[in-house]
Amino acid sequence: MTLPELLVVMAIVAVLVAVALPIFLNQQAKAYDSTVQSDLANVAIAVRTHVDESSTLPTLAPTGDGYELDGDRVATSPGVVLGGIVGDADAYCLSATHPSGNVASSPGYRYTVTGGVEEGECP
Repeated sequence: MTLPELLVVMAIVAVLVAVALPIFLNQQAKAYDSTVQSDLANVAIAVRTHVDESSTLPTLAPTGDGYELDGDRVATSPGVVLGGIVGDADAYCLSATHPSGNVASSPGYRYTVTGGVEEGECP
């Protein structure tokens, strides 16, 4: 190969990388958002179970590798940040975010008893 041919090949590869990299990064952010939604739904099931058994809203506390829901460990994916539980046993709201997601710290995602998982902050 001659030098001009090699430069042309390198330019083509550079253009392909420049096009593909933003697409890949956007897909990765969407995956983080899906992880937040999934973890939020799983924690909501644990909260609902606790409310059904004790008629009280549990406390949610961070631990080294996840969260603790009134003494029971609740597993979350790496990077998912739960915001806490607000409300009462009949109408509560959970919030969660992932710093690398498309819907990062604001507004994040919330789970409400009536609306399920949706984008936005707890009232």
